[in-house]
Amino acid sequence: MAKATKKNRKTRKMIRKTLGTLFLISAIIVAAIPVEGLRAEEGVSAQAEVVDISRPSLKVTVDDTYMTSIIPKVPENAPIYTTADRTFQFAYVQSGTEYIAVLLGFNKSTILENQTLVIPGEVDAYKQYNINEGTTNGYVAVGRSGNFLFYEDITRSETSFTRIEMVGDEEKEVGYTKVTEHHQLYPCYTDTETTWSALGNDRIYYQTDLSSNPVLVDAYDKVTTTREDGTITEQTTGSFTGYADTYYASDYQRLTGAVVRYIGNQTLSQDSEGEWHASSALITSPEQGVFYNCANFSTLQVGGNLQGIGNYAFYGCGALKSITLGDNVRVIGNSSFANCQRLETVTLNVENLIGKIGDHAFAGCSGLKSFTVPLSVTGIGDSAFEGCSALTTVDLCSGGTDNQLAELGHDVFKNCVSLKGLTFPASFNSAVDISTFVGCTSLEKIAVWNNYMTFTEGTGYDTSIYSIQAFRNQLADANGDVSFYFEGLTGSALYTTAKDNFIAFSHVKYDAGQYINLDKYELTVDASTNGSGTPSMTYMVNSAGNLINKLANGKVTNLKIPKKIGPYGITSIDAGLFQDYCYLETVTIPSTIRSIGADAFKGCHKLENVIFESGDVSIGAEAFKTQECSGHETDCDTRTNAAMTGSDNKPLVKLHFTGPI
Repeated sequence: MAKATKKNRKTRKMIRKTLGTLFLISAIIVAAIPVEGLRAEEGVSAQAEVVDISRPSLKVTVDDTYMTSIIPKVPENAPIYTTADRTFQFAYVQSGTEYIAVLLGFNKSTILENQTLVIPGEVDAYKQYNINEGTTNGYVAVGRSGNFLFYEDITRSETSFTRIEMVGDEEKEVGYTKVTEHHQLYPCYTDTETTWSALGNDRIYYQTDLSSNPVLVDAYDKVTTTREDGTITEQTTGSFTGYADTYYASDYQRLTGAVVRYIGNQTLSQDSEGEWHASSALITSPEQGVFYNCANFSTLQVGGNLQGIGNYAFYGCGALKSITLGDNVRVIGNSSFANCQRLETVTLNVENLIGKIGDHAFAGCSGLKSFTVPLSVTGIGDSAFEGCSALTTVDLCSGGTDNQLAELGHDVFKNCVSLKGLTFPASFNSAVDISTFVGCTSLEKIAVWNNYMTFTEGTGYDTSIYSIQAFRNQLADANGDVSFYFEGLTGSALYTTAKDNFIAFSHVKYDAGQYINLDKYELTVDASTNGSGTPSMTYMVNSAGNLINKLANGKVTNLKIPKKIGPYGITSIDAGLFQDYCYLETVTIPSTIRSIGADAFKGCHKLENVIFESGDVSIGAEAFKTQECSGHETDCDTRTNAAMTGSDNKPLVKLHFTGPI
């Protein structure tokens, strides 16, 4: 301890000795007093306030018009079918030039292998034939017109006998063969599928008599008696009545291999006769979602046939951890995956055809860690990722620098407390309200790759509720320091926003098809005494921590050099940086600075107070030789040595140093 104290005293002595030789004609008074708390008024709590902005309407959503342009609305009278394993219910409807399946129901008690739900690419259609027969064998295959199907079962029996007949002039015993074919129609039940699935359409029948009192014959015999010489001696044939085969009746042939295009947007209800019907209205609440609150799968796999996911489709699926989407999905509906709290990953190709992501689509997915926006997405709905507290990265640029994204809704990233950064695509020109990032307390950077896009405040709400300044404050640490910065092109609209709101800015340029970081991080600091923002000082640092440039906006008299600009602490002041800046009266050197270059404050002849927050500073030659000027600001009122010197031939302004130096 004694050695350390002796060493510190020696260091201070050396610094004082150095100062005595460097400052020459400056009048210096050194006061080694603590400076802790001198900047306490700048401290802003890093804890973000709870902000609730009331929105009169949604800005970006998947409205009914857009949704029905992709996912067809199922008519109320359309037959509702089930799959053979009773897992899915669906409608078979026309969409454009093709007939497709729309999934509308799911059996939540289904036991899924490996807890994996696979949305089938194709389905076969069944309906309950007789509800009194229960569900074990009560489901029968149907045709394209919703007709039940029956298969023709043929059983053959053969008997032989003899007769005494006259053959020529004598009696002989003649042999006969009698063949009886029994034709019987049976419903095409799911549990007998192996019996009838390979039969041709000439053996598959549908009922033609659908009257209230149909006349139906579903069995007959064909009997053929053949003499031993091959002569058919007798033949009787019956027929089915009220039925016809589907050989030439394509509209009644089996509905099989129906392509599953959509997870629908309507609910199902059952009438008194056991028939299911689609609702006339579209889904409007979570409990109406097709897979709402399902807990029997942790993995969801969507194949290449599916093109649309309806509103609230997977809302609240508490066991769901991973999603893989096929390349042809065109819309993710409103709240389609909301409140899937264990969801961690969403896997999809950037070439996916998604056009819109609905409002609240992934809201409350507190386990989701990352998301890549596909190239074709034009809009992301309000609150799409709100409350995704584990979300650290969102790639808005689809792995490159540009895509078709044109619009963000309100509160898209609200309370994404782990989100680190965002980069907006080059063609994204719309202004984004800063309230989009309410509660994003971990943001480090937002980049914009064009000259036009910027951030606004007060869109539909009062700035007393939230503002760009409030956004900055939510990112500050306990000392008021902010590591966050905007990044963009020099002179862009974003640059102006950053400067006007005292937020750090990283400069990039576009060259040869790529955006290049210029290693220049800039921050404008309010240097006024009343918080008006005028005058101000703009500082520029590089990634090595060197303060390389400055620009005064107005007459700055009180200079408080920031500890950091964006992610980089200021560790040195370049030589001559503030030389001959006549207006300076007070300068605060932060504790992060370890070296001050030669001539750094030379010629700042009005400089009276220099406050050091740390004594561990290397000072270059003539850094504070304030009374020797090589030039003056245009409107400086003391341009001559005589004007700077009192009657005692000593400088009018005496330089004071305060701090542990």
